[in-house]
Amino acid sequence: MSVMEGVQKVKSPLHGKETAVEIVESGFNGSFELQEISAGSKEILTLITHIYLSAESSDFVLIEEPELHLHPGAQREIFKLIKQEFAGGKAQVVISTHSSVFLNEPETHNVISVKREKDTKLTQPSEDELSSDLQELGYRYSGML
Repeated sequence: MSVMEGVQKVKSPLHGKETAVEIVESGFNGSFELQEISAGSKEILTLITHIYLSAESSDFVLIEEPELHLHPGAQREIFKLIKQEFAGGKAQVVISTHSSVFLNEPETHNVISVKREKDTKLTQPSEDELSSDLQELGYRYSGML
């Protein structure tokens, strides 16, 4: 797993109604308390745990700003993890983000345009419409949103 350097595997087995986060890290055989790790690492572990648990048991998943505390390379890895865990239509996943990494990664059929006039309108632009709009504005997907 290249989201966190040195971490090879993250497991979150359920123990009744609770879960524990188990991390396999190269060169590290001990355990540690949650308060001993950084706030960023806690955020990442929480996100990864929620992704794995949701993939096992959810039909609809909302993920808000998964890019927090992540450098662009780690954001790409989280995006890959989300795609991998929810592949095959296991659940519908909606991501709210400000990250250009998350906005530039999906296929165009997964992009929804939100236009606010009198009413808010959600439309799925065709690939030609989206490409044309972006080229005209000089932006990639992230520049439009």
